[in-house]
Amino acid sequence: MKIKLNCSFFLLRKEAYREFRRLYHLEEKRRQQLLNRHEYEIDEQREEFRHKREELIKKYDFELQTIEQKEKIEIERENVLLSNEYNKKLKQIRFDQEKELKILREQFREQTKQIKRDYDSSILPADSQTLKDRKEQLKRYLIQKEEELYLREKQYLDNQQPIADYQLKTIENHHQQRIEQLEKQYHIKKENILKQKEEDLWTIDEHELRSRYDLLRKQTKSFYSLFRTMLTQQSEKELQQLDEQIRFERDTLEAQLADDRREWPRLWKKMQKARNKQFRQKLIMNKIAPEAEKNLIKKVRIHNQSL
Repeated sequence: MKIKLNCSFFLLRKEAYREFRRLYHLEEKRRQQLLNRHEYEIDEQREEFRHKREELIKKYDFELQTIEQKEKIEIERENVLLSNEYNKKLKQIRFDQEKELKILREQFREQTKQIKRDYDSSILPADSQTLKDRKEQLKRYLIQKEEELYLREKQYLDNQQPIADYQLKTIENHHQQRIEQLEKQYHIKKENILKQKEEDLWTIDEHELRSRYDLLRKQTKSFYSLFRTMLTQQSEKELQQLDEQIRFERDTLEAQLADDRREWPRLWKKMQKARNKQFRQKLIMNKIAPEAEKNLIKKVRIHNQSL
């Protein structure tokens, strides 16, 4: 009977150990599944905000590229206007100079013609000056006039050059100011776009941090909820195992008590016989009279029966 109880107790403990191992593996499996799901949610959230950030950067990069293209077109247009106006003004200056030079040359031709007419119509004494001398004089006079014309043209061109340079420089400065103004305007626009870009990126980062915090808080709650559930199940299982162990020990004690009750009369008889035998041996060793011995044996038997 004792061997049978020990085997039952061993099987009960083995079953409890097997059940705890099953609960442990189930807890590990659920915990790993929860961690995998949490990691997937974090990666998905990170990918979502990365996509938003990339879309925002693409949007503002496109706007900056568009503004730079507009700026380039405006500057090129202004350069074309500068070149056209510069060439037009240069042509106008040259035309005016050619016109003035033409007037000077026309005046010189008229003067030359008038001198030749005066030369041809003049009458001088034959002995005062020869014809050859008169021609030489006329030639020198014409050369002098040509030199005067050349000096007048050179002086006119020298006087007109600073004026032309000033007019061309004025045109160039005007367009340069226009280009600087355009560059300043587009620079302000680009700075505003970059500022807005930084603000939007900061907003996305702030939203991502808040969302990450909410997600981690939710995941922590779910993790501890699972942990609490598993602890509850484990505690219930331990209580169940404890109840089974207590019930098994109680059944064992009851079985032992029943066995003791069945064995008690036989054991009691053995004990009575052993006591009576020991009592008789003491009486023999003490050399008590037979009558007294009978009375003592009778009293002992009555006392044992009362027990």
